[in-house]
Amino acid sequence: MRVCISSTFTAEPINRSLGFWLAELGYKFDIEFGPFNQVFQSLLDPQSIFALNQGGVNVVLVRWQDLGADYKAIPIPIDCCLLSLLSPVPGSGCWADGGKA
Repeated sequence: MRVCISSTFTAEPINRSLGFWLAELGYKFDIEFGPFNQVFQSLLDPQSIFALNQGGVNVVLVRWQDLGADYKAIPIPIDCCLLSLLSPVPGSGCWADGGKA
């Protein structure tokens, strides 16, 4: 199983812990991290680690403070934000748009 992670912060420190727990749960895995603070690029680029990860798991880690100084003033409810992130990008290969992932 390939686990691809993109985040708004340096996420590599979770590599050992995540690897430990995946191994403890009996998964054969390969963990790959996207470029630093390139979440939207990872979601939109058809050649990104996410788009090329067919049959694996893609993980997005967002620290709300990284959205900008006024992140608390964002007038959109959190559930709406999450639904937007879960909506497929056309041609992304996401399961929801008929892809194989």
